[in-house]
Amino acid sequence: MLPLGCRVASATVDAPLTDYRWRWHAADFEAAAAAGVFGSDAKVELWDGEVLAVPSMLPGHAEAVGTLCQHAFRLDETIWSVGSQVPVRLSDVSEPEPDLWVARGRRGSFWGRHPGPAELVLVVEVADSSLSLDRDVKIPGYAAAGVPEAWLLSLPERLLTVHRHPLPDAHRYQSVAVLEPAATVTHEATGLAIPVGELLPPVASP
Repeated sequence: MLPLGCRVASATVDAPLTDYRWRWHAADFEAAAAAGVFGSDAKVELWDGEVLAVPSMLPGHAEAVGTLCQHAFRLDETIWSVGSQVPVRLSDVSEPEPDLWVARGRRGSFWGRHPGPAELVLVVEVADSSLSLDRDVKIPGYAAAGVPEAWLLSLPERLLTVHRHPLPDAHRYQSVAVLEPAATVTHEATGLAIPVGELLPPVASP
């Protein structure tokens, strides 16, 4: 018996491999996670109907997320809600947990549901060992959902890439800017300004 919400296409000789994959819906994914289907310590996210394992967080990643939160929590909570590594609902088949998100709506607006593209104004992903997943899967996924701004902080490269103005049908952003440590990033909707260097580890002395 298949898990709830999973569908398998009828087998045909010419069917592509993707037709044989189970496709999860967000409600069933949440129910399965609550029931412990993925294990008590598993870190997984739902992307386009597939359950993806997320790499463990390294110390530099954790430090960057903490700094992001310190800045974002200064936003006016009567206007904006802020979350870190808790779900957003991009669609019926995508429910990721960005390292940081900001949504339009006062704190306490999302007791009954996760914020979605209509409210989200910013998502941030911090990448170390997860760089290819964040760059090739998550950022295009946020663009496809219409999230207006997405930041990708690459710790190995010491760069912050700012994506703005999504082109959902193309799964990409129209504007892409790469910022180095000396720059300051300013979020369009909220005016939140963060020196990029504060989000990166210090350079080791030679």
